[in-house]
Amino acid sequence: MKKERRKRIAAMLAGLLLAIPPLLPAQAEEAQIMPRDGVERRARAGELLELDLPASSPYAVQVEGVVYGCEIKRYQTWFETAKESLWEAVGAERPQGVLAWEDFAALADAVRTYNAQGGEPLLLLAVQPQRFPANFALMDDPDVRAQWEAMQDVVGPAEEGTDALLTERVLALDEIRSANYVAAITRGGAVVPLSGPEARCMAIERDTADVAAAQAEITAWAESATPAATGLLPPDMTYEQFCEEWQRSYPAALSQANFELWMQML
Repeated sequence: MKKERRKRIAAMLAGLLLAIPPLLPAQAEEAQIMPRDGVERRARAGELLELDLPASSPYAVQVEGVVYGCEIKRYQTWFETAKESLWEAVGAERPQGVLAWEDFAALADAVRTYNAQGGEPLLLLAVQPQRFPANFALMDDPDVRAQWEAMQDVVGPAEEGTDALLTERVLALDEIRSANYVAAITRGGAVVPLSGPEARCMAIERDTADVAAAQAEITAWAESATPAATGLLPPDMTYEQFCEEWQRSYPAALSQANFELWMQML
């Protein structure tokens, strides 16, 4: 039953991360999945019902002290780094975890120099539509904004066959592979995530046909959910504890470096 429930939720999640949720029937028959900010907005508009979920649950989403959502998946924006040979070709060291803004800006010149030598063109950063740097806090700094705008000649869309030193990814914990990643940029001693954590949640619309069934579905999820499945890890969780849980559900191991990076960005 748990596997079937997770399969259904995984299917519902597909396509939701980068798109506005599709129009729903006039009367929903089950719990709906939506972004966390959608829960907050629709709860304030009176469109959602209060959930029978304890506020103490790690998955509870509260709006003005009332639980309206159940978080089921956490996502983070990371940059995946290209293979070592590309970094060597531009004369730079492949970063892991965090990257200084000054080094990021300098990489733009390194990529321009590389491209001037001919051959297949290379991007510094391949991005997804309407995402980075929309929620990147450093863009509030006018100097950072000006530098970002100046490097647009080496920034482009993430497309099949495009080579880039860094490629924007929006990842759930169970989607992280063995590749190297950058999850934050440092400047002036501050570590700034590429984007705030994003979440998908279950909620019950006010006009749901079978509220009891929808509530039962959410309750069952909250009781069976695990940190590894949701990506919402307890702050005191160790890598050893995580591996014990992870290996019960997933065949591939998550590296300790990426585990620690995920924890740091929560």
